[in-house]
Amino acid sequence: MEKQEPGAGGYFGDMEVLFLRKDMQIEQSEFCFEYKENAHHQFMLISTLKDHSILIPSRGLTAFLVFLEGFCSGSENNTPKKGSGKPKQLKIDDKVEFLFQVGQNKWGHFLKVQ
Repeated sequence: MEKQEPGAGGYFGDMEVLFLRKDMQIEQSEFCFEYKENAHHQFMLISTLKDHSILIPSRGLTAFLVFLEGFCSGSENNTPKKGSGKPKQLKIDDKVEFLFQVGQNKWGHFLKVQ
């Protein structure tokens, strides 16, 4: 898919308009956060250098962030000792489903979002 740099906005075939991009490194992992628009909708794309990504429709972004914050703060005191905890589910418009799971491995504690 072709990409268009931020500018006047609008739709041009299959092109995406990039409104905002932020790169962030957390320990050994590098993440890229992009807020974009295409002919269908606006969305947030969170990706890693290993080509894993999460696409969040703009209408569900607030719910996603609220759920993530609540999940993370609620799991601080209930971190599993080994393996992974039971996944929790978030649905947006009965179409998009995310699974949040806290766990621990030999590198430390983690939050997995699918």
